[in-house]
Amino acid sequence: MNETITVVIGDTNAEYAQAIRRGLEAHGYTVLKVAEDGITLIDAIKRMRPGLVIMDVILSRLDGFAVMEELHQLPSLEWPKILVHTALNQENIMLRIYSMGADYLSKPAPISQVVRRVDAMFAGNYRQGVESAIYQSMQNDELRQKVSVCLKRLGISPRLRGYRYLVEGILLVMRDISILDRCTSVLYPYLGKIFHSTPERVERCMRYSIETAFERGNLSDIEQVFGYTVDVSKGKPTNSQFMAMVADHLLLN
Repeated sequence: MNETITVVIGDTNAEYAQAIRRGLEAHGYTVLKVAEDGITLIDAIKRMRPGLVIMDVILSRLDGFAVMEELHQLPSLEWPKILVHTALNQENIMLRIYSMGADYLSKPAPISQVVRRVDAMFAGNYRQGVESAIYQSMQNDELRQKVSVCLKRLGISPRLRGYRYLVEGILLVMRDISILDRCTSVLYPYLGKIFHSTPERVERCMRYSIETAFERGNLSDIEQVFGYTVDVSKGKPTNSQFMAMVADHLLLN
């Protein structure tokens, strides 16, 4: 399967980039180009139209953020998947990477880990056994509608401020389950930024909406989504548990 997936790599460290290239090619991926600067990288992406771009933020002539901004000028159907593989790990850097629609992997990393992340990006939205086509085949509006309908069924009204935070949060989780490991450092700040709120308010409003659903919602609908994972009579899921379980329910049904 991997031979149909083409890759372009952008990294100033030629030796490390070639190691990634060898690792990917050993697993069936086709690496079209290794670029050492942002201008060359942009040119390669536009000409070769790869399925995946692996790049550092730190690039000469044009940095990784400028590369992504340039890509956003292309029609959406031509956007490749992007894995930003960088040693920069400050929260504001990670937040900006996610906000631009890319995935993040800290650097350096064992080549086997890079390959596993690429496999996951194409094989199952970070969920073993869930075909990525389920997510990829849906238009964003359709997927957003599915999340909205599910939340309403669970008893979370659109009038609640936490409703819109949960919709966007669940959409992000469906795209990258690993973001749940960084709720405090990445997810809440990101949602706060796009909704002109604070991370603390995002977390509190989500919490209130979830508690409202479990106190006033339809228990049969709640049990259908959460199954035996949550005892609705004894406890309520955390924000991250709630988003993960709703995301799984929508991807699997």
